[in-house]
Amino acid sequence: MTIPCPNCGRLNRPGARYCASCQMPLSEAALALQSGQSLAGGTYRVVRPLGKGGMGAVWLVAQTKAFDRLAVLKEVIEYYDTTDAQEREKALERFEAEARTLGELKHPGIPDLYAYFSESGHNYLVMEYIEGPDLSQGLTREGSDGQITGGSPHPADEVLRYMGQICEVLEYLATRQPPVVHNDIKPGNIIIDKHSQRAVLVDFGTAKTRYLRSAARADGSGEELYGTVGYAAPELFRGHAEPRSDIYSLAATAYHLLTDDDPRDHPMQYPQLDRLQPAVADMLRAALAQEIDRRPTATELRQQVEAYLAGGTGPLRALTFPGGETANSRDGMLALAVKHWSYAAGLLQDGTLARWALRTLRDPAAAQTGDAHDHALPGRRGPGPAHRPPDRVCQPGPGPPAGGGL
Repeated sequence: MTIPCPNCGRLNRPGARYCASCQMPLSEAALALQSGQSLAGGTYRVVRPLGKGGMGAVWLVAQTKAFDRLAVLKEVIEYYDTTDAQEREKALERFEAEARTLGELKHPGIPDLYAYFSESGHNYLVMEYIEGPDLSQGLTREGSDGQITGGSPHPADEVLRYMGQICEVLEYLATRQPPVVHNDIKPGNIIIDKHSQRAVLVDFGTAKTRYLRSAARADGSGEELYGTVGYAAPELFRGHAEPRSDIYSLAATAYHLLTDDDPRDHPMQYPQLDRLQPAVADMLRAALAQEIDRRPTATELRQQVEAYLAGGTGPLRALTFPGGETANSRDGMLALAVKHWSYAAGLLQDGTLARWALRTLRDPAAAQTGDAHDHALPGRRGPGPAHRPPDRVCQPGPGPPAGGGL
């Protein structure tokens, strides 16, 4: 007998533990883990629930054989007839193949997969715990009690910097053989690592290591539909995903962060795009194209973001050093600063480096660092040239800048 979901009304297969549409738990078995419970022969101890991921519940666990190092435990749900032994065996084989591929992913913007195991009919992934806030924090949201908590847009430069970092992750995933498609990019699945301050893409429980071409129904209720309505690319509703499906979801995420207008309230419509800076709106509009082929690749989108952060559509302003040598990135500037130390000290003392970092690299942290070092210089004389001729100015130069502090 099919099981109706109490949340969305979807009719699910007999034996299903989670709703195939909204992942709502359908049975007590789906909520069986308790704090303090041991798993995998005592290898893991449940600390507390973390919430619900794209394919089931998520817990924080302690790795008892690794000095109680914290990790994330995710249940990976596949929707199959639990009374069919052959179908159950095929689902287990798919789970193991997916876990093996995810275990091979190595990128600073992706949590490491530590292990996978099956227990009591449940399939689990054990992944690196990324400590830090996710990007949904600070946005307007509805609590479990139905109350609305007001929020506000995130700063544009911050959003675009994180967007570029996630593009790097997507570039890496697209090069895998076969390509990996995350399928559920949204603000809550991007965590800012408190240690590195880098954007990390989490919740790979829904990731597919193959293109999806299933027989999903036109209403999007097919078993292979993943993602979150509002962020999900239109082709996901036809049971198909490819790397540029993630580009659409990333753009929808950026739209939400830049406007505080939740796309889940009006899927595939982005009414506040025109309120953004024209260059930013154009980038997002292209990435949100309904047709896959009209969207940029992750590399193309990253380059667009970097060009904007480097000073919009105009040429990048390069710093000129003695002998005509120029720097158009942070690393290039550091190399020439070491070579021309006294000259660089003058750039630092008169504020040129801080202004260049802020206006050209669009990096406030680097600008603050430069300004702090300026104030700390012995015998600081205030504004004006120190050790350099007044005609050494910023000149146009090619190439995107590298991010980071001075």
